[in-house]
Amino acid sequence: MNQAESVVVGGGEKRSVLPMNQSLRIGESLQSKNGLFCAGVQPDGNLCVYRTDLDKGGVYLWGTQAVGSGGKFFAIVQSDGNLCVYHGTDASTRGNWLWGSQATAGGGKFFLILQDDGNLCVYKGSGPDEQGDLVWHAGRTDAVKEVTEIISLNYDLDRAEVTTEGISDLYKETVQNNTGQTQSSTLTGSVSASETSGWSDSFGFKIGLKTSFKTGVPCIADGKVEMSVELSNTYTWNGSNTNTKSWGFSTPIQVPANTALSAIISACRSTIVVPYTQIAILEFYSGAKTKVRIEGKYKGSHCHDLTVSFRTGSLSGGAGMLKSATQTSTRPLGITSQAYA
Repeated sequence: MNQAESVVVGGGEKRSVLPMNQSLRIGESLQSKNGLFCAGVQPDGNLCVYRTDLDKGGVYLWGTQAVGSGGKFFAIVQSDGNLCVYHGTDASTRGNWLWGSQATAGGGKFFLILQDDGNLCVYKGSGPDEQGDLVWHAGRTDAVKEVTEIISLNYDLDRAEVTTEGISDLYKETVQNNTGQTQSSTLTGSVSASETSGWSDSFGFKIGLKTSFKTGVPCIADGKVEMSVELSNTYTWNGSNTNTKSWGFSTPIQVPANTALSAIISACRSTIVVPYTQIAILEFYSGAKTKVRIEGKYKGSHCHDLTVSFRTGSLSGGAGMLKSATQTSTRPLGITSQAYA
């Protein structure tokens, strides 16, 4: 049974529950909410649970070991809580009994669920939100121990969400011209700002001490989200990293006669959220390993679109402060270099 081939860990809705008196047919499956296990009835009638694996499709964990001939079987939780496998395509064509859990309970509602540790269970109740006492379970579990290898991480930049947080002033310099003529000069230097990069998924699997992965991070350039070519960040599972980005700049200035000019360098700070898909190797407590696809979200704080604004006026005493200042212009800053510390 290769149901695992289409399973995405952390992806969309999965059918982990089979309500009472509904049929689980051959070709259908239950999938644990974390996407690591699937359960279904094989063509020989054997009801099985598998670990999902991108390469192998499914790795056997548990089965009833009851098999039959005919090629048509289905599983069902009966009104007494007994989980059974019958010949036939569904309850409307039910044939001979093949296997049963033989665990029953008083009248009411029951449901079958495939839990995140691989255990196939029958509980009282109509579903997980109204879960009652345990009626039966397969008793075979294998929880995830840790992530042992990260193979790849791909961002879905087309689905990026950008929220502008505001403008940050990074640098200010005041130049005074005490002559009777306009003076031209070049303002040069460097500015820096801290940026954060974080990755998260809904499961928070533990990552092995020897596991690391270098990945680029999304950034904003020319008004769109793209991958940074300057920063290769060490991926931190369900955590974040902080880096300092520096820009070298050179911008021409003109200071009018008998005035002072103040230059303020600012950057727009935005939060970027980008979905990603990761291929990783998980190790279970049994020692088994599987390759899975995990979906999560990248969230980063990013500075971009640096500008320089100019104000002219007269200096107030020796404090270097302008008085009667007038903002004359704002333009993109001339960037000469950029790098991450």
